[in-house]
Amino acid sequence: MVVFLEKIKKKIINNNFSFDFVCKIYSYKKNENLLAKIIVHPEMDRFDYYCLVEENEKVKCRVKIYSGLTDLYYYRDLFSDVKWKSEDEIIITGQAKQVELSVLINKCEVILKNLTLYDKAPYFEMMRGDITKS
Repeated sequence: MVVFLEKIKKKIINNNFSFDFVCKIYSYKKNENLLAKIIVHPEMDRFDYYCLVEENEKVKCRVKIYSGLTDLYYYRDLFSDVKWKSEDEIIITGQAKQVELSVLINKCEVILKNLTLYDKAPYFEMMRGDITKS
């Protein structure tokens, strides 16, 4: 047990206390080697969310999809539903159905679609951790 804890300690120090945590993995049904992962990267003042797409364990795209408050309670409302539209596009939504994020894999970019009647999706904006930067 002590050896295991020492390995963890060494990894923490080597990574300078910086980690990515995989929230969920989604495979493309037509190609099981193509995976999309929703990742959270905790920072001191926010949680940064990324969509990471890998094929045969090689990264095809890693793109930031959101900077949120330092909690996970809004994850289900914003990012819990991931669908493959094609081999090159993933659609990310959540139970709140306020926004739809299209991840274009070959371009490695995100297109935000507001699904509300407001100029900006209220819940999506309220949970942002980088709200003072916009």
